[in-house]
Amino acid sequence: MTGATKILRLEYFGGVLFDRSRVSYRFLGKGEIELLRSSCDVKCREARFQDAPGQVLSAPIRVYWEITRRCDKSCPQCFTASGKSLETELTLDDCLRVVEGLRKDNVLEIRITGGEPTTKKGWEQIVRRAMDCGMAVTLNTHGSYGVAMRERIAALKIDQVIVSLDGPALVHDSSRGPGSFDRVMGTIRYFFEKQVPVRVNTLLTRDVLPFLDHIVDLVDGIVVELCFMQLKPIGRGGQLLVLMPTFQEIYRADQRIAKLRSQHPGLRISTSYDIITEGRVMPAPDLDLTTCAAGMRGCNLDSQGDIYACGFLEELGSQFKLGNMKAAGFSILGTWYGSEELKRFRVKNLDRAQRCRSCGYHRNPCFGSCIVMDSYALTKSPTGTDPYCYRYES
Repeated sequence: MTGATKILRLEYFGGVLFDRSRVSYRFLGKGEIELLRSSCDVKCREARFQDAPGQVLSAPIRVYWEITRRCDKSCPQCFTASGKSLETELTLDDCLRVVEGLRKDNVLEIRITGGEPTTKKGWEQIVRRAMDCGMAVTLNTHGSYGVAMRERIAALKIDQVIVSLDGPALVHDSSRGPGSFDRVMGTIRYFFEKQVPVRVNTLLTRDVLPFLDHIVDLVDGIVVELCFMQLKPIGRGGQLLVLMPTFQEIYRADQRIAKLRSQHPGLRISTSYDIITEGRVMPAPDLDLTTCAAGMRGCNLDSQGDIYACGFLEELGSQFKLGNMKAAGFSILGTWYGSEELKRFRVKNLDRAQRCRSCGYHRNPCFGSCIVMDSYALTKSPTGTDPYCYRYES
């Protein structure tokens, strides 16, 4: 990690304070801004675009960027169905221009994903350019490789590396290939020794649920965060409906996760499915950021430069495409401010959050399903329903 440990981006209501050491952010009012301007560990970014509409952030905080579809694995739960690279993927020169564009747009973090991003020719140049531009950079990788690749990643001094772990060796190797568990754990331990911050993502399937305690024990003390995530029934994951836990199983798992948090205070344990906040997140009276980050606080680029509110939507169909970064002159702001489809998506996102909050099942036992599952119910669901919405089962 290079540069200031915190980045302050000014907004019409105050600002966004991004903490690179935790890869997290919070919203500040105008009264809090002046106290931070003189801090030596805070880099302040002045507002560059004065014509941003008042009811959205001036730019995405985080952009998830699938730099390639290529992957040397064929995991059955992959929501992007990665494998071969596309002929129309952005060139390395295009990718470097994307980085420069996102920096000019005042994006705070680039999360580089795939496919397997380390299979992209020139991926290290992309990472270095983003870090040189002062943005936080996180790398989402399968971690199943040897010492040479570990050394290359560690040398970048990246803000955070995110790897997947599905449980003990028998469970992990059954979906990701023989020997994958040992390679991933070797990667995690190597990064710990080299002081590379690691977050582990674990998909909650029926195969994984019995091993929650075991997974926590495996990574406690050597990673900074463990995130339990829902399996999305899209991409190759659409063939694994039988492995999706029931609502009651997710509820019991979350109760166990709550206990694990108290038993392992040195490990940040989070979940991806508790997406409807208890209180309202209102940085300004006209800006509700209560719900999922998709289209509200972040968005996605695919390997061709196409823009989506969420990466899951890419798998549901090209009708969810909002624009193209390259066609827009390597700026995302025209889409962020002006896309009518994105405006409608934001309204749907907030409406979904309100429905979840007002539903009698919210919190007990349901924690809120994501907005993309509404689109899944309309386009890909064999039952025409959201498999994570409790009211469909009641």
